[in-house]
Amino acid sequence: MLNTNANSRKARIDHGAKSFRACRETWVSFSNKLIIDFKSFSIKKTISFFLLFIAFQVNAFSQTITIESLRKDYYKLNTDSIACKKIFNKIQNLNSSNNSIIGYKGAIYASMANYAKSKQEKIKLFNDGKKMLEQSIKADSSNVELRFLRLTIQTNCPKALGYHKQINSDKNFIVTNFNTLKSSDLKSKMLEFLIASSYLSPAEKQKIKP
Repeated sequence: MLNTNANSRKARIDHGAKSFRACRETWVSFSNKLIIDFKSFSIKKTISFFLLFIAFQVNAFSQTITIESLRKDYYKLNTDSIACKKIFNKIQNLNSSNNSIIGYKGAIYASMANYAKSKQEKIKLFNDGKKMLEQSIKADSSNVELRFLRLTIQTNCPKALGYHKQINSDKNFIVTNFNTLKSSDLKSKMLEFLIASSYLSPAEKQKIKP
């Protein structure tokens, strides 16, 4: 009788132990899943926040790039290496569908080639800039400002680069259409360059003077 009771008690204890272990394993599994789900949620939430932050920054950055700001900065490039690097860094990763901004980006790239360290970097920057500038002019060949940008590049780059064939045609187009420009600020900046240029004759300079 004693053996029977002992065996029954042992069986109950073993059953209880098995139930406890099963319950513990279920709880551990549930806890691990909860932790993984929480981590996954936290990671997803962090990534979503990060992407939203980047999108906001890119949008805010793009809004600071205007034709007016580019005009203001562009005319410092050939005489100020620090200013050139600063504006280059500002527009390097800019994606814009504005044709005039594309033109300025191309001209800035080409100007930045003056300050590149290696020959390969100089050539790449210049060719990338030339490509963008030509793309913008092809899209709007009657744009006086874009033709002027090309004139500033072609009259200052080494002849060995072979990018100088449009100097006369651009110069003639600019002189003929200079007074059609509506922005007095733009005309003032262009006039400063054109009057100092050796590519314009005295008669042509006289024609565009206010």
